[in-house]
Amino acid sequence: MWRMPYPSPHGNTLRVVNLREERTTSDGYRQKIGVTAMEDLEKIRCANCGASGTGHFCGECGAPQTVSSNTYLLFAESFFKFSEIKRYIIRYCKILVSPTRGTRRTFEAGHLNDGIRFLEYSVGLYTLALGASGFTLFTGNELVKTVAQTLWLFVTYSISYTVYYLVMHNKGTQRRTSREFLLFSCVTAGFTFPLAAVQFLGTLGSVLGLILAITLTVYMVRSWKYFWGASGRVFWSLCGCFTVGSLAGLAVIVPVWLAFKLPAI
Repeated sequence: MWRMPYPSPHGNTLRVVNLREERTTSDGYRQKIGVTAMEDLEKIRCANCGASGTGHFCGECGAPQTVSSNTYLLFAESFFKFSEIKRYIIRYCKILVSPTRGTRRTFEAGHLNDGIRFLEYSVGLYTLALGASGFTLFTGNELVKTVAQTLWLFVTYSISYTVYYLVMHNKGTQRRTSREFLLFSCVTAGFTFPLAAVQFLGTLGSVLGLILAITLTVYMVRSWKYFWGASGRVFWSLCGCFTVGSLAGLAVIVPVWLAFKLPAI
């Protein structure tokens, strides 16, 4: 049991802790005895807002607290997101080892914010791969190529998943909320985006892309079967909804393609 902290004259915080320990009596029986102890907790000054406090997070701004409140380390961490990138890599590798099982575990243990962040980094990797590739959909205009292709992917997936939820949310044996659907969509899409970037590797990418397309289709069907608790409807519903989403994406990208398909200078 934890009691309220009381300030000490030394500027630190004293925390009262009730411990339990076992002692052996003279007749051989073990007896549990309560022991009261005092812990001296060091106050930490938040590198983000400057407030003093204890615990893993700042009570004023919510920033993570560390024993070393170095402002320059905070700047580097906030700017480059080292810890978030590390968490993303670990999470992606866990799913990659066993895609269906890893997706289920990530969904069951994660929160919506974690899923959105996972998708965010995956889309970023896809966009970087597209920008660095020699993919020549828009000749001579790299900026439009990157933006339009990413926009097409966003429109396609957004409309496909929206239609898919409307079609399936009353048909599956598992009743899922919109929050659960968004979380699961973020995890599955976040796993597929980096692998889809393989298509930008030229001829080799085309061959690998075909193999990956078949593999990812199996992955998507198995994952969504688990999510909905359904069987026969999942594959054809996915195909139909992604066809609708792809047509909507083409309706966006074709006018851009016609406008910027300029001859190379």
